[in-house]
Amino acid sequence: MLRAAVNKSILKRDRFDHLVWVLIAALLAAIGGVLAVGDRVGARVAGIFPAGGAQASPFTKLEVAFGQPMLESSLTGLLVLEPAILGTTAWELDTLRFTPEQPLVSGSSYTARLAPGGRSVSGRTVLRETSTTFTVRNPKILYVYPANPPHEIFSIDVQADASAGVQLTNTNGGIYDYAVARDGAQLVYAAQNARTGVDLWLLSRTGGVPRLLVACEIDRCIAPEWSPDGRRIAYSRENAGVAPGSAPGAPRLWTVDVETGETAAFNQDTKVLGFGATWSPDGKRLMVYDGSELALRVYEVASGRQQVVQTQMGMVGSWSPDGARMLITDLKLAQSQALVTLHLIDFERKDVSAAIGPDPDANDYSSPAWSPAGDWLLTAKRLPGSGPNKQLWLMRLDGTEGRALSSDNNYTYDGYRWDAWGTRAVMQRIALREAGALPEVVVLTMGSSEVKLLVADASMARWLP
Repeated sequence: MLRAAVNKSILKRDRFDHLVWVLIAALLAAIGGVLAVGDRVGARVAGIFPAGGAQASPFTKLEVAFGQPMLESSLTGLLVLEPAILGTTAWELDTLRFTPEQPLVSGSSYTARLAPGGRSVSGRTVLRETSTTFTVRNPKILYVYPANPPHEIFSIDVQADASAGVQLTNTNGGIYDYAVARDGAQLVYAAQNARTGVDLWLLSRTGGVPRLLVACEIDRCIAPEWSPDGRRIAYSRENAGVAPGSAPGAPRLWTVDVETGETAAFNQDTKVLGFGATWSPDGKRLMVYDGSELALRVYEVASGRQQVVQTQMGMVGSWSPDGARMLITDLKLAQSQALVTLHLIDFERKDVSAAIGPDPDANDYSSPAWSPAGDWLLTAKRLPGSGPNKQLWLMRLDGTEGRALSSDNNYTYDGYRWDAWGTRAVMQRIALREAGALPEVVVLTMGSSEVKLLVADASMARWLP
């Protein structure tokens, strides 16, 4: 009986060992199967932007999102754009991003391709090509109508007539001002609230339901300006007056995070003022006008260091495309007459010099606009001895090759803005010699002397890329 019991115990143990080995073999087979399938499936591409068939911004960035951490070095040279265009590639979290150096051509189609070969941290390889084809949308123009408040924001195609304008906002005429994100996807506008303060709102390029960004209650949050990357907005905040109906306080520079809505004063010194914020194209500098100092205050965003440039004009200027320089205006008395002169700030050299040739004070200028390529300057100029109106001029930075783009002495021009490619400019004009004349939005095409009237009784024109 003892031998039988022992044999029975051995038999059970053999069966158990056999079962364990079967389970181990099955597990190894399953693991092998998963690895084999993983090798066949490869590293997963979660998505590519812009999506196929999209109408994209000329400033769009190509993005490829992966479903797992990737080896950055394995992706070099795999993302290409056709037609080819120069740009920079960067890696952020699990996303590969290509930023073109120049704006994409409106109306043109592009194909982005991610070639196979990229490897994940776990060793998987991207096995198949991923591609998308998209078209760059044509820009529109935004403006407020009517020119004087109460007014709303409208959008219009450049080639359309005035009747084709589309109303984007519905604020009961409460629009104060607005700004457009660099990629044209959104705009931010300042609108009066029920407490006579001014709030900031976000709105899609096509209109729709706005999102409250900053509720300013009885304060006035005005003059918003987008950072180039679209993540922050700078604006001026004016505290409510000490008594109902009294003038608001002095403007101070604030910023707000577009995604979270977190907002705070940019400078904690309450004595420092700031109005009319403008970001450098590279996002490294932020400039405002400080009325208490009669000066421009330039902040280095990363360090907070400041540079102060004296000017009596009360407005910021036009950045060079690389953000290293700026053209500004100032006042000068000449023969008992106040003339607007142009000056060049070089931030790297910390230098301010006269602009526009050897005799810059002989003419009376308006605020300049630097072309996107940095090779031309658009400004309005009144020649010595001429009438009160300023005509539109195009010239090199040193004043050479200057030529008048307008010749109708009935009008004066201001508020000009280049399109993304430097081929057209939108601006407003007004007939100073006509009683009760109202601003008009006009468009000028480079290489043509024709100034096209787009919308009458309108102002604050901006490009919507």
